[in-house]
Amino acid sequence: MTWVEVVARVGDWVLLVASVGVLTFTISYGVRSNWRVYPEGRAVFWLAVALSSLTLLVFWAVIDRMAGWDTGDARTVFRAVAYATVAVASWRLVVTVWKAQRSERNGSR
Repeated sequence: MTWVEVVARVGDWVLLVASVGVLTFTISYGVRSNWRVYPEGRAVFWLAVALSSLTLLVFWAVIDRMAGWDTGDARTVFRAVAYATVAVASWRLVVTVWKAQRSERNGSR
């Protein structure tokens, strides 16, 4: 096994740990928190959903490579959805922060 393969294998395990953490946070926050009350909570939740979709996408690619499957078309569609989710969630977070900062400046919060 070359050093590149070792690094790839370590990266796969790190991704697995990260995926479990992100998914656990997303599910816990979505189910156990009242994230719908404040715009900040909604923005954080949707960003967590976007991160979850990204980690699942990369994890899918790792499993696909290790198992030798060919799920290219399905993964391509999921990739487009995951990237769009990240884009929307990121910009939603930016707009939420700008609104919160503006309302703090105006003293309305």
